[in-house]
Amino acid sequence: MLNISISSIFAAILFGAIGLWMLREGKRKGDMRVVVIGLLLMTYGYVSPNPWFDWGIGAGLCYCAYHIWN
Repeated sequence: MLNISISSIFAAILFGAIGLWMLREGKRKGDMRVVVIGLLLMTYGYVSPNPWFDWGIGAGLCYCAYHIWN
């Protein structure tokens, strides 16, 4: 059973917005790795079991995107 909390909702909104931005930038720059990370950021919140995973996975994906761009 999924544990839905205010923290999970806030994480989904925050990382979904970041994912949408990464998707658009990845398409603009032609970098499919960033597009995939953007898609993952927008969708992982639907299957994440608890708020700790929400924040951990979101931060990890953002960290990966940061290292791809730099």
